[in-house]
Amino acid sequence: MLRPRATASAGAVVGLLVATAWLGCGAADPTITISLDEADLQAHMDRAFPYDTTRARTRVILENPGVVLETGSDRLGLSLDIRVDPPLMDELASRATVTGSLRYEHDEAALYLDEPRIAELHVGDLRPETAERVRAAAEPVVRGALRLFPIYRLERRSLRERAAEHVLRSVIVRDGRLHVELGLRRSPAAEEP
Repeated sequence: MLRPRATASAGAVVGLLVATAWLGCGAADPTITISLDEADLQAHMDRAFPYDTTRARTRVILENPGVVLETGSDRLGLSLDIRVDPPLMDELASRATVTGSLRYEHDEAALYLDEPRIAELHVGDLRPETAERVRAAAEPVVRGALRLFPIYRLERRSLRERAAEHVLRSVIVRDGRLHVELGLRRSPAAEEP
């Protein structure tokens, strides 16, 4: 009968051999494609909001995120309610559409919205200069908040997901789903022609 320590060591060796065999055979460049629908992404975004902060005595609240997937795009969109409460003024409410590219952080196994920017801002009947003040107050808060919260975390359930050193290869929205392709991190020698 094997002792528990020997069994655990044998299991680790078998796991390492399986991972090495998977990485060393089949495709020369194994990839993982993650396909996420709006509901998958929405569930993650709902956990991060509302976001409430004060900058330069102006309170900014981001809430009610809605995931926006545009077919053929390599960017992710979010619609957000933005409330700006500047000193000595009434609160200003708006709805914005924010877009950004995706960034994958391997150590966290997480996807983040990178370089987010306000693509559209709907502020109702406000004068253009007031609308611009709302944008000026909200944009840095939007950038900061969306860099803090991952839009999705890999579960690392499969052996392939756990074994690979992933880097983001491509992102595309197709058929109402966000398709994210992750591949192995290439060594500098592998990238030379």
